[in-house]
Amino acid sequence: PFVQLVSTGKWRLGAFDLLRLDPNWIIDFKTHDIGADEAEDSADDYRLQALLYRAAARALGHDPQVRFHYTRPNRVVVFQD
Repeated sequence: PFVQLVSTGKWRLGAFDLLRLDPNWIIDFKTHDIGADEAEDSADDYRLQALLYRAAARALGHDPQVRFHYTRPNRVVVFQD
């Protein structure tokens, strides 16, 4: 879990599913059942989440790559901004 003070009175609350520092990754597991061909489009829906996770990790001094791991169909999508 993390709490990030963005500005006076503005807080962000969240939790990384997995934060690895070697290699420098944030992995967010998505467990809903989708087809392998839907993973890229689905990841686009989580853009704001990826940006928030990356900002929180950067505030901790890390610059991670954000990955969405879709457990069904076992597909990983790397977030690109």
